[in-house]
Amino acid sequence: MTMREIMKISYLLLALSLLFSCSGGETTEVNQGGSTNTEAQAGSKAGTQAGSSAGSSAGSSAGDSAQVDAFTINVGGSDQDQYVAPSDLGAPGTGVHAFVMKNINGDDVDLRVYRGKTILIVNVASFCGYTRQYEGLQALFERYRDRGFMILGFPANEFGSQEPGTDQEISDFCSRTYNVQFDMFSKIVVKGDMIHPLYQYLTQQSGQQVSWNFNKFLVDANGNYVHHYLSATEPLSDELTSAIEAQLSANGQ
Repeated sequence: MTMREIMKISYLLLALSLLFSCSGGETTEVNQGGSTNTEAQAGSKAGTQAGSSAGSSAGSSAGDSAQVDAFTINVGGSDQDQYVAPSDLGAPGTGVHAFVMKNINGDDVDLRVYRGKTILIVNVASFCGYTRQYEGLQALFERYRDRGFMILGFPANEFGSQEPGTDQEISDFCSRTYNVQFDMFSKIVVKGDMIHPLYQYLTQQSGQQVSWNFNKFLVDANGNYVHHYLSATEPLSDELTSAIEAQLSANGQ
């Protein structure tokens, strides 16, 4: 048996163990204080809306126009961080557009390329009860892509260790299982001491930490934070699609 075959078998066994271990976690998320809350409870949605409203108000007065000129990323799995400067795309980026990220193929992507587009940023995982939302996210992307809408998927392993694979394994899974065609990026940290600056910006603007896999951040055509949705918000829900419609209309799309 080759080393590649052994690695594949090991990964499959790990995936199966994770699926069994998260059987009870599909509707449970972790709040900022570390305790758990079930999204089926009536107060969860209200709490999200209240927190997002407060974060949005604060962002409009200060952080929405905050600019991040540069940041460091981990290159090639090394312990050495490397400075990555934005490419020359005209005016400096603000908000989300201020960042340069690695896509899932390892290429640098200056997020200023999304200027003029409404985007939904989602932290994804391959072995979570919410992984099925990939199907809804792809359908959402297909519905609005021609009107200037894009989804950015960021794999993360902070919640239940439910995204253990490499970027290549994640990419293969998304393509093979859900035919994902929206933009996928390299795995990052979305919560905790090592949180990536992009998610540090988003959580500062929303006033909320990422609570579980498949949280969603809506961002307008200028790169500004609009709203934070918990995992239980389905991609094709009226709540989310109406907000996307409003942003597209405001942008004349």
